[in-house]
Amino acid sequence: MQSNLAAGGSRVSLQIDVYDFLKRAPAISRINFAYRKFKIYPSGYTDDIAKLILDRNILLVQASGSLKKRVAASYHSSVDILNVSTDFLLSNQKDCAYLIHECTHALCDWQGLGAVDVKASEGMAFIAEAIYWIASGNSSPMHAGRIREAAFAAAESVLGGTYAIENALIEDVEARVGAEAHYARKPPAQFNGYGKRSLGDRFLRAISHEANGDPRPPSPGGIRRGSL
Repeated sequence: MQSNLAAGGSRVSLQIDVYDFLKRAPAISRINFAYRKFKIYPSGYTDDIAKLILDRNILLVQASGSLKKRVAASYHSSVDILNVSTDFLLSNQKDCAYLIHECTHALCDWQGLGAVDVKASEGMAFIAEAIYWIASGNSSPMHAGRIREAAFAAAESVLGGTYAIENALIEDVEARVGAEAHYARKPPAQFNGYGKRSLGDRFLRAISHEANGDPRPPSPGGIRRGSL
């Protein structure tokens, strides 16, 4: 099921391979939790985001210049673009976990959650990433780092049968996200739902998609490789 697609693969093959991954990866079925009032659920990945990618309503971009250094992937909500690094591999379990992280942001956008504090938006994404990682057969966090250690604990709770994550676990993840310089000064994520874009965002989206695979405006931030 998993492809060895990396730099040099066509945009169409990347699109189809990511669609297949989201439809078929068994670990995604375990990503099902409530994070305060927010809901993250398997069909959001396997049906909603997979179809948006297949139909090119979310545009996948793998191009030099579309991501900042050390960033593995990013989702740009205002223009519905998912960037992945030029060395991205679906045969690499860590890259798949980074993809799940960014697809979680896309799922929040699909749900039209509105303005969401960065600590909460990243908290959900780190926990979903950790659930995927553990359900794929790993028994320790993907990287050393305070955020992933806390997300790992919350993910273990979900995989142990909890649906609504305890507030203490959420607060621990969010405190660690807020203390990380990579996220500390980021504004709230804008998850305004498809079809609810501002006129400016719709114009930028049309131009970006019309470029048809050339480097896109980089998303602010993105999920970095290494310790967090």
